[in-house]
Amino acid sequence: RLRAVPESVGQLSRLNTLHVNNNNLRDLPDSLANLDTLTDLALQCNRIRYLPLCIGALVNLKLFSASDNPLVEPPAEVINGLDSSKMTYNYNRAIFDSATSGILILLSYSLRKIPKAVFEFATMETIMMGQNEVAQLPGSISLLTNLRVLSLPDNQIESLPPEIAALKLLQDLNLSNNRVRSLGQELLALGNLRNLRLDGNDIALLPDRMQMLSNLVSLVLFDNPLARIPASLCHVTTLTELRFEETQVRRIPMSLGTLSRLRALSMDASQMEEPRAEICLGGLQVVMGYLFRFLAAFETKGIDLSGFGILQFPSEIFSFRSIDEKLTLGL
Repeated sequence: RLRAVPESVGQLSRLNTLHVNNNNLRDLPDSLANLDTLTDLALQCNRIRYLPLCIGALVNLKLFSASDNPLVEPPAEVINGLDSSKMTYNYNRAIFDSATSGILILLSYSLRKIPKAVFEFATMETIMMGQNEVAQLPGSISLLTNLRVLSLPDNQIESLPPEIAALKLLQDLNLSNNRVRSLGQELLALGNLRNLRLDGNDIALLPDRMQMLSNLVSLVLFDNPLARIPASLCHVTTLTELRFEETQVRRIPMSLGTLSRLRALSMDASQMEEPRAEICLGGLQVVMGYLFRFLAAFETKGIDLSGFGILQFPSEIFSFRSIDEKLTLGL
């Protein structure tokens, strides 16, 4: 039985069918990438553990089979899936292409890990692996220093590794619908982050020094057991979108009124306590105008809240303990 496919096979430039089933092959030569005309590749019943990424270079391949091999890579979730031959080829093709494009897209493969080969591509800029089963990011994520987009929605991630702090160029991080419980210094080290999606997790508390994310434009937090919005977030002057509906947040910091670029603010308006629901139901402009008047009161020692439709005496008034008796109210 055949134990090896010779490297010279790559010289068969017009080959369209290669069947090497029922042999003792343990690996395949990289020269397979030269077989541009190959349309049918059969590798069944061998001893192959690692399919070479060069299979992804076979752009004309229509039929591919590699069943009954002790494959380690691609992982079992790929080779045992429905239409496994097509999935295996597409998997290899995606990784092979990403080596030159810097973009890896592997959606809905039930993958438990980011492919190991990816961490050898220093030019990688985008990883999109939503709808998989990734539970943990490896420490080797720190090798991807050119990464700008990391999109992992609908996985099973519980936390971020400290090594993610090395991704200084990261701009977009999507961890929506995972199992994240807490976030710490590793997140705050991502100073170039512009878009952060954390919706659909188990986050009860955000880090206190959110101002370190000084370039953040969009922060999406809905569907979390989040209890409060830290005042430090109000120092992120670049913020244009803030969403925290379906959380336990009932009060927002007065200093939120300083975020002059904010264009979208979503919350459970009918359940808010400070500002009260009647204010929050008025929408972004009403809320920001209300907060701004309170902030101005620290300078003017007077405040006019007429025209806001307030139904009860606002509890926010009691935050003005340092202001003297000249504080006036026009409700």
